[in-house]
Amino acid sequence: METNDLVTKNFETYPDIAADILNALLYEGKQEIKEENLLASPTETLYQGETKLRNQLEDIAKYDMADGEIRTVYLFANQTKKDPDMLLRKASYVGGIYREQYEKKTQNRFPVIELVLYWGKGKWTGGRSTHELFEGKKLPARTMSYVDDLKLHVFELRNLPEEVRQRFQSDMRIVVDYLAE
Repeated sequence: METNDLVTKNFETYPDIAADILNALLYEGKQEIKEENLLASPTETLYQGETKLRNQLEDIAKYDMADGEIRTVYLFANQTKKDPDMLLRKASYVGGIYREQYEKKTQNRFPVIELVLYWGKGKWTGGRSTHELFEGKKLPARTMSYVDDLKLHVFELRNLPEEVRQRFQSDMRIVVDYLAE
């Protein structure tokens, strides 16, 4: 598992691969993200635990720059196994970056988008939203109307339809075609 994680992380650090992933999966093949505008972003955020400072690490983080400012930060989480708590992890990663903006540790405000690239064999069965996570709790509808519905954007790379795989223009196309076979 660790070898797979290192290989995928290394592959996705290349700006052309990262831009291709974003364009193919988020922007329906339109070339919205330019590789020359992607810069490596810190993958670690810090937070205060009960007794000491703690850290959390994201697999890949990329700034999308425009006119010298951060336009968006994209987070890539690679999963080879299903994680029923992935939504809670996402909230923590994304929340850490927004916390830094709140604490004025960044020059400007920008949105944070996280993608979960699922490399596993079985279908992803975990919840993909906060509302799904709490479905079995039998909470009143009125209560749920006040629960922010955070979404988990999972892309099952082995199960991408042919039309989506054709959107890739980099070596990622070879990878997703191979996985689909």
